[in-house]
Amino acid sequence: MIKLYNLYKIIGGGIEQQRKSINKTQEQFAKECGIKRVTYINIENGKHRISIDTLYMIANYLTLSISQLLPSDEDVKKIILDSYKNKFDKWSDDQLNNEEKKEIKKILKNT
Repeated sequence: MIKLYNLYKIIGGGIEQQRKSINKTQEQFAKECGIKRVTYINIENGKHRISIDTLYMIANYLTLSISQLLPSDEDVKKIILDSYKNKFDKWSDDQLNNEEKKEIKKILKNT
């Protein structure tokens, strides 16, 4: 399972950068987008699973497309690989034989 927190953190960070580029406070931005301030703060911090309609409202306010607020394919790939790498790091030596470990390390290293 992908660590969704990381995905939402990237989305929130991008929105935060856009907000700052137009010199708006979190409170101003949230109000002008029609979002509760606390919800908006959680979006920026990656603690809120932003809905498509909220993402659309923010993109529309910024005169951007939704896709411009989403992480790149490369960022998503990194999130997925990091998630699997973390799982691999937690496996005990008894769970994988040396050949399996080498294969997983090779995959992670080459991606």
